[in-house]
Amino acid sequence: MNFIKHIGRHGDNKVAIVFRQLPSEDHMALVVYTDKIPATFHDTIMKVIESDPGQKAKELADVLHRNMLPDG
Repeated sequence: MNFIKHIGRHGDNKVAIVFRQLPSEDHMALVVYTDKIPATFHDTIMKVIESDPGQKAKELADVLHRNMLPDG
């Protein structure tokens, strides 16, 4: 099984970790519950995460803001 950065679990839910720490809230993270979003968003976010830039990025948000999501 390959290790994929920016993917984790919160209880039984799969999450994508957008920010590992929030500015001025270093004990908090920003996550997206990937099982709870529409398939078109899920697939696009997963492509970004699995891409070479996605795996090299320290924060997923740095790569996500450079990619177009289905809603523009």
